[in-house]
Amino acid sequence: FIQQIDKFNIFIAPTKDDMDISNNNLDNNELTLHQNLLESIIKLILFSVRVASYDNIRDLYLPFLPYLLRIDASKAVQRQAEFAKSVKYCVLVLEWIAMPMSSKTFKNNEGDDDITYVIKMIKKASFAKDWSIRKQVAVYLKVFIARNAFILEENHIRNIYKMCMRLITDTSVEVRNETKISLLSLFLSTNFLYQEKQRVKMIRRLKKMADTPLPKKGFKKTKVENVDGTGNTGTNNEGNNTYNEAMNTRHGGILGLSAMIECFPYSIPDFLPEVLHYVALKAFDPEPIRSHLRLVFRNFKTTHASKWDTVFSKLLTQDQIQAIEDVEVAPSYFG
Repeated sequence: FIQQIDKFNIFIAPTKDDMDISNNNLDNNELTLHQNLLESIIKLILFSVRVASYDNIRDLYLPFLPYLLRIDASKAVQRQAEFAKSVKYCVLVLEWIAMPMSSKTFKNNEGDDDITYVIKMIKKASFAKDWSIRKQVAVYLKVFIARNAFILEENHIRNIYKMCMRLITDTSVEVRNETKISLLSLFLSTNFLYQEKQRVKMIRRLKKMADTPLPKKGFKKTKVENVDGTGNTGTNNEGNNTYNEAMNTRHGGILGLSAMIECFPYSIPDFLPEVLHYVALKAFDPEPIRSHLRLVFRNFKTTHASKWDTVFSKLLTQDQIQAIEDVEVAPSYFG
C-alpha cells in the first residue's frame, strides 16, 4: 500500500500550485486509482480499530500516520466533501488510540518502540512546507499526549517538548495557536512543570523569546544591481520580513507562558505570580499578542474570582495585582 501511495502522491505531496489536481500530469484513471487506494486504506484502518487489537493494526497504522496527516491537510482532498470527511474521521479515531502499557512491542529497523516511532513520524511531518500540515501535527499532538501520558518516558516528553517549542514560533499564526494547546496538554498530562530545574530553564527561554525586539514595519530602501551592472535604489520587503520573524518569536514566547497560566485555573502555585506579572506587562504589545492576553487574563479573573479577595490576592504583590488589573484597559483599535 505504502509503495503504491508513493507512486501516486498527488494527494499527499505539496506542489508548487498548492496541490492543484489540474496542474499534475496524471490522467483521470490514475487519479481515480490513487483515491480508491487511499479510501480502501482508510476503511481498512477504521474497520481494524473496531474489531482488532492494537497489536494487529499497528503495522498499518504506524507507517501510514505521516501520510494520513498530509492527506487530511490536502486542499485537493478537502475539495471532495465525502472523502475529506472520511479522512478527518480516521485521523480523529487514530488520535484517540492509546498505546499499550508495554510500549516496546513494535520495533522498526532502528529499534524504536511504538511511542518513539510515532514521535519520529510526527516530527517528520512537522517540517512540511504546507502550514496546514504543520497545524495538523499540532492538532494530533494535543490528543496523543493526553491519551498516552501514563506511558510517556522522559525521552518522549523531551522530544515532544522540543517539537512544540519549534512549532510555537512557526510562520503561521494558526500553527502557533494550535501548538500552544499541545504545550498545554503536555503541561497538564505530565509532571513537566513540577520539575523545578526544567521549569526555570523553560521560563527563562520563553521570556527571552517574548522580549524579542520588534523592528519597524515597512519597506526598506536598498541598492539593487540592474542587469547592465548599474546600481539604483529600489525597495523590497526586508523590513516586513524582519518584523514578522521577530513577531513570530515574541508571540511564541507569550503563548508558551500563557499556556503555563492556563494550567492553573483554580490555584496559583508559588512560581506563577512572577509569570503573571511579566505577561501582564506585555498586554500593550501589537496584535496578535494584545487580544490573546486580554482573553487569557479575562479567563484567569473569571476562574479565580470566587477566592480572589480571601486567598489569591494575598499571594501577589500590589505591583503584580495592578499589572493584572491594567490588562483590562489595555488600548485597542476600538478604544
